[in-house]
Amino acid sequence: MKNILININDFKKLIDRNGYYIDKTLLINDVLDKKITFYIRPNGFGKTINMSMLYYFFSLNEKENAYLFHDLKIAQDKNAMLHQNKYPVIFISLKQMKGNSFEKQLIHFQTIIKQWLHENIKEPNQNEPLYNLYHGQADYNLLSNAFFYIMNYLKNLYHQNVIVLIDDYDSPLYHGFINHFNSDANQFIIDLVHSIVDNPVLFRAVFTGQTSLKKEHKLINTEWFNTVFSNTAYQTFGFSKSEIQNLLVSTHQINNLDLITKYFGGYIFNDELIYHPQWLMQYLSSQSDNENFEIDINNDDQIFIDLLTKQSFLIETELNKLLSNQTITKKVNKDFCYSDLSIYNNYFSYLINCGLLTNDNSANHYLPIQHLKLPNLTVKKLYLNTLYSWYENYILKQRNKFVDALFNHQTKNAQQIISDIINAPITPMQYNNKYYQNLLKLLLGPLMQSIVNETTYIIYYRLNKYESKLASINLNICSKRESFFKTIKERQPKLPNDQLNFELLVYQNNCFISER
Repeated sequence: MKNILININDFKKLIDRNGYYIDKTLLINDVLDKKITFYIRPNGFGKTINMSMLYYFFSLNEKENAYLFHDLKIAQDKNAMLHQNKYPVIFISLKQMKGNSFEKQLIHFQTIIKQWLHENIKEPNQNEPLYNLYHGQADYNLLSNAFFYIMNYLKNLYHQNVIVLIDDYDSPLYHGFINHFNSDANQFIIDLVHSIVDNPVLFRAVFTGQTSLKKEHKLINTEWFNTVFSNTAYQTFGFSKSEIQNLLVSTHQINNLDLITKYFGGYIFNDELIYHPQWLMQYLSSQSDNENFEIDINNDDQIFIDLLTKQSFLIETELNKLLSNQTITKKVNKDFCYSDLSIYNNYFSYLINCGLLTNDNSANHYLPIQHLKLPNLTVKKLYLNTLYSWYENYILKQRNKFVDALFNHQTKNAQQIISDIINAPITPMQYNNKYYQNLLKLLLGPLMQSIVNETTYIIYYRLNKYESKLASINLNICSKRESFFKTIKERQPKLPNDQLNFELLVYQNNCFISER
């Protein structure tokens, strides 16, 4: 039986360790059909392992690893096999090309190129263009043409045209966008791309990422881009239903197909149901009894986080529909790039590219207007967790102001703080007893001394080194609007005493605080 292995992006390691591999080698034919291809897919859909597979197939330095393909589909294609291990290949990832400034990005890129050169070629002569790249002393012009010089070097060395594989090519574009130097990052990647595609020694160039390049640029050909809406290679990223069925039979999980579809399926690529490969393999590898379908996932995409929190007012109506398992109807930009985020509606196209939305397959995928939905329960959990995390942090930031207002008898200020919390743009909870109780527990935090029957909260407050105070907050949750306003009207004025006692009266998103 094959092993379920995760977090392995090296094709050779996966095969040699007897890992379960869903055969995607027919992607090789798609690569051979076009000189230049950008595969635009969400993270976790096998882009890196596919690029690694292409490297081991085409690279003339990997002839001893030809056995990796003996039992795979591509071995049956005689024309494709003529290209096995015949080309010098440059395989580089730009994932680590990060940085909060363009200058730092260039430093990261220089490090990436320097490392590749040290691992793959001997030290160039001092008068060769590669010398400064080899020693990490390149300027912008040399860096933006790095692939051009490397390709020419390999052509002269092996007398064979070159294949270039660039994984996560748009990582610098993402970091450029969130750090406000998108124009510089975009221009550098365009220069980089054309130093590759315009070179006559190029045999094939393959790029992977989540977004397209700025299509208004006169040198960019939109036909290069293969997206989730394309009618080719749509099964080579992600798992199809038939592939999932075979996998689940071999892992004795076929009885869970419906639940696995709800948690990890639901994506529509070119009208076909596709499953999230990374999440599914994580589930299969981590569950001993396979009864819990929830997996631990993190999403540190700052654009997604900001959209759900700081910019939630832009999508509040749509988000509430999506979280209620409804569809929304939007115009989809199928050649989306980061510069398109200046237009509000393009955020939904971005979420499709990230695997956080999908079309519901009710409209022809060639049409610009699509009906969109959350693909599965794991994505829904990701949305909710992002909202919960932001909401909790928002409440925590109000703690000191709220307690100060109470102990300084500023009930109106305290009331406004509670009101702002429960009327936040998107409150990811229902207004029930548990919600209000948890809100107070979170808001009072370590100041809370005890809770009496989930209605009375005793809090301790140190004014200074020598003086401290105790106060109580009585939580009164009204089930009807009428009783909320009647209680406010009939409240008794506070009698003069030294004790601090407050009543928090709530009804859904209404609140009233008074001293008792």
